Amino acid sequence: MKRLLCIKLTDTLTFLNALFMIALTSTVFSCKEQFLQKSAEQPDPIELIDFKGETVIVPTGFPKTLFDQSPEEFESYYRSLFVSARTNTTAEMSILSFEELQPILQKCVERYPKITSDNIISENDLKRIFQDFPRLRTVEEVNSKRPVIFEYYQDLCKRDATLEVINYGNSDENLRTLSPGKLSDQEQVHLLTVPAYGLAYVNSGLDANSYTQSIYGNLADSKIGNAFRHAVWNAFAIRNILTSAPASENQAIDFVQDGTSKHEMNKDGQIHSTAAAMDLHNNMSARVWMEKKTSWGIGPFRKMPDYGEIIAEMKGKAAIAIFYQHLIDASGTINAILNAHGGNNATGWNNLYNNMYGPYEHLVHIE
Repeated sequence: MKRLLCIKLTDTLTFLNALFMIALTSTVFSCKEQFLQKSAEQPDPIELIDFKGETVIVPTGFPKTLFDQSPEEFESYYRSLFVSARTNTTAEMSILSFEELQPILQKCVERYPKITSDNIISENDLKRIFQDFPRLRTVEEVNSKRPVIFEYYQDLCKRDATLEVINYGNSDENLRTLSPGKLSDQEQVHLLTVPAYGLAYVNSGLDANSYTQSIYGNLADSKIGNAFRHAVWNAFAIRNILTSAPASENQAIDFVQDGTSKHEMNKDGQIHSTAAAMDLHNNMSARVWMEKKTSWGIGPFRKMPDYGEIIAEMKGKAAIAIFYQHLIDASGTINAILNAHGGNNATGWNNLYNNMYGPYEHLVHIE
């Protein structure tokens, strides 16, 4: 009887132990399954696409329409984002000043590898490039693909910069009347198409303002100092784009020409005023001079004026700038400036707004 009782008791303990082990095993596997699920989570799904003949990795959710966009397509994208971010669909786009846009572009550009024509790419930037361009295996291959790599990261960056600008404009404290140094609507959109170029452009404008203030004591429109300011701004911007990106001379001049021409526009398009004619002429004259003084090459073989040479040259040109009296009836003044570009007609204005180069290098002022 005692033996039977012991056997039953032993069986009961074995059964209880089995239940305990099953429960323990279930708990262990449940924890392990949760751990495996967490370990398998990815921060962002990615996919491979072809970008200008190179295989690149992009986040799945990234809008592919941002690659290889025309300026018109990007503007449409930008304005659609702006409208979707507004509860009031009739609200006008807030336009930033140079001082407000500069830190936004700086922050966005710094998120991506620094690629110029001849810089030594940092180790961290190379790691990022090898990750995003899986077919590139060596530094030599990366160096041979600098323009494509630059364009890829600029297309990623322009989305960041666009969202930052729109979010900045959404902030109540920023919806205010800005200083006279603000960008135009079209100019702001243009600078976001290639944020690294845009940053060089904005920095050049701020530097031009600083030097003009130091030399002439003010930033007044239409005067000799303003002629100097526009000239050095265009020259600085061309120089800074060429030194901060793998850009050709034509790419740099074209971007600067588009930006500074859009600076003279309003929401209705071209402004046909004496002051606009003066600024557009001086912009073009500076680009002509800069194009002649710049020869393309790599590293020490590149010839390009530095800031000191640009300031000295444009200060000299400003000192002998042609003066056209700004009369109450300004038609004569406009004609005097526009005659050098095709006359006071659609041809003359389109030449000033749309041509990278012109026939003259002299500066003009009207006050």
